[in-house]
Amino acid sequence: VYPALVKKDVQRLVSLLDDNPELIEAELFLNGEWLLHWACMHGSLPIVELLLDRGADSTAVNAEGHTPFVLACAFGHEEVVRLLLARGVDPTAWEDNRQRRTVLMVLAGARGPNVRFSGKVSKPLLRLLMDDGRVPVDA
Repeated sequence: VYPALVKKDVQRLVSLLDDNPELIEAELFLNGEWLLHWACMHGSLPIVELLLDRGADSTAVNAEGHTPFVLACAFGHEEVVRLLLARGVDPTAWEDNRQRRTVLMVLAGARGPNVRFSGKVSKPLLRLLMDDGRVPVDA
């Protein structure tokens, strides 16, 4: 599966998922990331669409407590974030939130020991999240 993800080979992924539907929720790495986590983190819109269409769990958390939505936000993939919001992803259900932070707080730099993102936060992405109305400003 991993080579198809890296190459962003949607047709190969379709074939793999047709043959092995359980791959939709297979952990790819030791940090508990699933296919959807990887696709959101790397901004692969066609793969995110495919995985959502196949029933990928958009609320699944990896070992660090992050959902695909948070990874898409943190790595600055505005179109993926827009798709996830359009598909009804709950932007508030993003981690166990022990530190009582919102997505906006994380993106603004309120980082904790388990958060190490790219820092590619764009003003359009922040505006998208704020305009959505479902993203809380404070915890």
